[in-house]
Amino acid sequence: MGRSRMPVEHMRERALSRLRATTSYWLATTRPDGRPHSMPVWGVLVDDEFWFGTGGQKVRNLRHQPYAIVHHESPEDVAIIEGLVERHLFEDAPDAVVAAFAQKYVNPETGEPFDLLEGEGSEDEELWLYSLRVRVGHAWLEGAFLETQTRWEAHGED
Repeated sequence: MGRSRMPVEHMRERALSRLRATTSYWLATTRPDGRPHSMPVWGVLVDDEFWFGTGGQKVRNLRHQPYAIVHHESPEDVAIIEGLVERHLFEDAPDAVVAAFAQKYVNPETGEPFDLLEGEGSEDEELWLYSLRVRVGHAWLEGAFLETQTRWEAHGED
């Protein structure tokens, strides 16, 4: 008797829920010379878009190749998203994104919520806000790979 597979929509929603709850993410980009670059970032998933602020090498990579992959830290309950990345000014962040950052991240010393808009007006011209619109996602559970391995594409994407 064959193993039954979990419905794609169930695994998709499970993966997105895990990504919404995560506080530290791995962001993978590609350097201009083709070498991969992966670093941890903070971020929030709002309406199937992953928002994060970053600087340095990641900014240079995204300027050259505006695609990225994001995943959380668990190899047992895998959730991976990939897509096109857009750059934004901090002051243009939607209210829902600013609120999500403030709710998720708190200064442990002061108890104050994280203020995403503090990035606004930074003298570091390499500091930008980005959004990744989910185009493709992958999810599976370790130990039940055959039953749970799932790939989905965003609605209306190629």
